[in-house]
Amino acid sequence: MGGSSIFRVRSLDPNIAVILENITKNGDTKVMIQKYIPEIVEGDKRILLIEECLWKLPLPGFQPKGIERESSCWCLRGSKIF
Repeated sequence: MGGSSIFRVRSLDPNIAVILENITKNGDTKVMIQKYIPEIVEGDKRILLIEECLWKLPLPGFQPKGIERESSCWCLRGSKIF
């Protein structure tokens, strides 16, 4: 699991308001909140969807041998892949 300002917060956490205020800089910054999945300790994979298009993006600074750095997109509209 990577990133910055990562908090694990439970629904009844008494500090939730302070944590949200802090990470959103008093509501001025957007944040992503997602359900905690315990298996995250085994590694994670992330996808980016923009208008039903699934984007495959290279990781900054990561380039395994034999893999070219390029971005590609698969658009998922209905059951077709464009």
